[in-house]
Amino acid sequence: MDYNDNPVGLGGFVPTLLDICLTRVKDNIDTIKQIDKINDVLLLRVFEKCSPGQLASLETKLINRKIDTSDLWKKHCNISFNVYKVEHGLTWKSMYSKLEREYQEKKNRIGQVLRKNYSEKENGMVS
Repeated sequence: MDYNDNPVGLGGFVPTLLDICLTRVKDNIDTIKQIDKINDVLLLRVFEKCSPGQLASLETKLINRKIDTSDLWKKHCNISFNVYKVEHGLTWKSMYSKLEREYQEKKNRIGQVLRKNYSEKENGMVS
């Protein structure tokens, strides 16, 4: 009998030890200091569960190793910005950074306009 195919409780499945460990790592991803000893296959599974900020942070901790995360950055571009084509000369990671920077700049401009309009209306009511 294969326990992985057996439903347990309310439609759930028995997680493998690997799944439990990966969930534990995911839950504590911001506290990981050293990832050099994790093999590439497991590391990619951890990366898949990361937010863009966590992924970028963990990538900086890779010493003398190169793991292709372009598919993960593509997924973040697709989900966060609805972008499905990378601009010429950019990687998916740099495309994500560009889109995030443009989004933050736009958000800041809109915030400034709203604050200015609110301030003007408030000053007009006081006079």
